[in-house]
Amino acid sequence: MASTREITAPLMFVSGYVYRILRLEARSAGLRWTGILVLKDLDLLGPLTQQALADIEQVSRPTMTVLLHELEDLGWVTRKVHSANRSSNLVHLTGRGKKELRAAGARFLHRIHDALEGLPARDLAHLERGVAALAAMWMKNISERRNRATSTR
Repeated sequence: MASTREITAPLMFVSGYVYRILRLEARSAGLRWTGILVLKDLDLLGPLTQQALADIEQVSRPTMTVLLHELEDLGWVTRKVHSANRSSNLVHLTGRGKKELRAAGARFLHRIHDALEGLPARDLAHLERGVAALAAMWMKNISERRNRATSTR
């Protein structure tokens, strides 16, 4: 049985490689990777403030401002005055943004599928168990971060 120390370096390599593939795919579609993540956040969580989005994605508010301007110019998000806090805007995912998110997701899945093609069934089974364990562990962390960020909606 492998120790956490033995799998750390390969995991770093694999995660970096997958991130690179997806980031390049996003760029080839004219998107920023963080833009895809923001669209996904809005799709999963509903309208959020700019600050909540910056907190969730762990970027500065000015960086989020630039990103939201880009997404707004593309027609993928809109900003509307927050009904509970008129000094704040809520960012909404548009139908067009949802459509682009779905298309990007399909492209990403295709790229990952192609990268895994040819692995033996035994290796895929091991990979499936390992990825499921990592996903469960990290989803808990992500859920906690998002809960903190959305409590300020």
